[in-house]
Amino acid sequence: MTDLAPPPSIVGICAAHHAINSVFRNSPFYGHPSADAVLPCPLRVKVETQNPIRAAEGRGADWFLSGQPARKEPLVTASPGNFG
Repeated sequence: MTDLAPPPSIVGICAAHHAINSVFRNSPFYGHPSADAVLPCPLRVKVETQNPIRAAEGRGADWFLSGQPARKEPLVTASPGNFG
């Protein structure tokens, strides 16, 4: 059995918005009129390659680190993808 995290709250979303660096908050959205015409809802794509590190993971890492205590030791991370 897996423990699932509770869904995000408006309080948590607002806290993240204020803690995350603005370079990660301004990724543009694009629509696709042809897809909208055949789908039951509008299609929107958020282009994460427009931020400085070219990855969505930067936003999550920034949010995680904003809640960590200050430290003098370096933090080492690893990723099998494009963000480490």
